[in-house]
Amino acid sequence: MKRKRKVCTQEICKRKARLNFDGSKQKRGDCDQTFAPAASWESVRIPLALVLRNSWHAIQPDCALAFPQAPVDRERYMQIPKGIKIDKPGEWAMRVHKNICGQKQAGRVWNQCLVNKLANQTGFKQSKHDKCAFCRGNVMNVLCTDDSILAGPDKDELKQVIADIKSAGLDVTEEGDIEDFLGVNIDRVDDDTHHLSQPHLVEQILHDLNLDGDNVQTKETPSPLSRVLGAHKSSPEFDEHFHCRSAIGKLNCLEKCSHPHVACATHQHARFSSDPRKEHGEAVKWLGRHLRATRDKGICIRPTDDAFKVWADADFSGNWIPEEAEEEPDTAPNLQRIHAKLKMHDNDNDTDCINNPTAAPDELFNNKTSKRRAGKLKHCRAAVKAAVKATPLADRRGHRHLAVKINTPTTTVW
Repeated sequence: MKRKRKVCTQEICKRKARLNFDGSKQKRGDCDQTFAPAASWESVRIPLALVLRNSWHAIQPDCALAFPQAPVDRERYMQIPKGIKIDKPGEWAMRVHKNICGQKQAGRVWNQCLVNKLANQTGFKQSKHDKCAFCRGNVMNVLCTDDSILAGPDKDELKQVIADIKSAGLDVTEEGDIEDFLGVNIDRVDDDTHHLSQPHLVEQILHDLNLDGDNVQTKETPSPLSRVLGAHKSSPEFDEHFHCRSAIGKLNCLEKCSHPHVACATHQHARFSSDPRKEHGEAVKWLGRHLRATRDKGICIRPTDDAFKVWADADFSGNWIPEEAEEEPDTAPNLQRIHAKLKMHDNDNDTDCINNPTAAPDELFNNKTSKRRAGKLKHCRAAVKAAVKATPLADRRGHRHLAVKINTPTTTVW
């Protein structure tokens, strides 16, 4: 039994009941492969941007029951569920005809069935870069399991696509305009902006971290700007007053979907989740306090004609901890020497971001291992000087940041 709720209001919008197969009893050889692709959020944001930029229309179709719409991949039997009585003598089992939930390969079987119908029966062309992105004429289709987004300039063309999908044998319902997708609330603020947020997931994280009380101190940044998170092997072990791995898993989902600004802090925490120490628990709670202050915020999609902008941390060697480096700790001094050669300007002119970009690699690298990277470094320095325009941002506690604007269609950013 399952209740489906709206992301923002938590109002129950649908009730579901499923007959599940016990996949835990499947043995090796009973299923060959289990992987099923899912659309990346980069692919999801593309149709959203096109809807805003070109005034396209979008609808959200939903496949009813999804998995059981595909036939079972091989002969399979299951135990008689409780409550069903057989009035005939002997032992009985149920033969499975459809791809019911619970099987280890159920997601893969459903995906292959769906892709086959879209590609071979409805005329969609599958993307080479994302196996869950499709196009047909002017219509884009991005799917994730049984949820999908259809976007295109013509409403009638979208309705025809829905009709063709139904004629291919798929039971599809229209959920209307895009509002909730994969647990993310998609709010169209105005004609030019989509706001993506996950307030319910943020509340779950705060509850897990015991930060859902009334008098909780908040933080302005996802992590301290003056400290680098290391392994801290000599520190006491984390006391497990909250489930660290579970919280980091939810944070990973959050930063992928609606909070990309916490990606760096989340990845730092994930590095040490197998052996957390006291400092790691404190760092996760720091991030939770930041989410407490920004719980109703999220990423805004506002496409414009401006060039692509990147904010990069110029302090690329400041996070190197030689004592904890697993490989080549002797390269740290060389990285610091390179960092000392960086030169920032306080104007909007083309920046001489790296001093003497034509210098021989041997002037910067001493050891043999580092020389192998010298050619790449020289190429990157030339690319930065030729392709970027830099303006330094505020210097916060020793961390120097650089706002980079790409001037060319194709540029290597390093």
